[in-house]
Amino acid sequence: MNQRALRTRPEADHEHVSRISTGMILFIISATALAVYELQLALIPFVVAAVVSYICAPAIGWVSARAHLPRLPVSIAAFLVILAFGAVIGWLGIPLLAREMTHTATDLQGMLNHLTEALVDGNTVNVLGQPMDSRKLAAAVGPGRPRLDRQCASAFGYCGKRLCSRVRLPASAGSVVLLHG
Repeated sequence: MNQRALRTRPEADHEHVSRISTGMILFIISATALAVYELQLALIPFVVAAVVSYICAPAIGWVSARAHLPRLPVSIAAFLVILAFGAVIGWLGIPLLAREMTHTATDLQGMLNHLTEALVDGNTVNVLGQPMDSRKLAAAVGPGRPRLDRQCASAFGYCGKRLCSRVRLPASAGSVVLLHG
């Protein structure tokens, strides 16, 4: 066939598309979605870098044009400023976070009492048919933490156990909310 004959037949432009089956297209889409899902933790730095690059590109272009400098030194300077900003936030924030985590770990039962008092608001809650006030509820949640650790360990393996041992307070607080609701 010559080119003129191909132009007169509109379906000729799409012959190569019709050769790919719908099942193959669905397989490719499913495989891509599965790969992105499995790699989502590894892709986070690239997404953050793309967002920061998109946000900083106009400012870098403006400074580069205004100062009559190439984009590379301006980009390096912008990177160093962003890195310094992150370091200052880490330098100021990490000691505070460590102090709060220490306070949380030492006063966990008191925090559970306070949390259950705030959730229950002086009323009684029926848990599995038994009326409980805030103190009984906090006492019931406290001993449940080792069981929660075992459940996390069986569900997620070693990493889950390590994670649950580090985030015991949110897991216990979540238990209180689940028992309350």
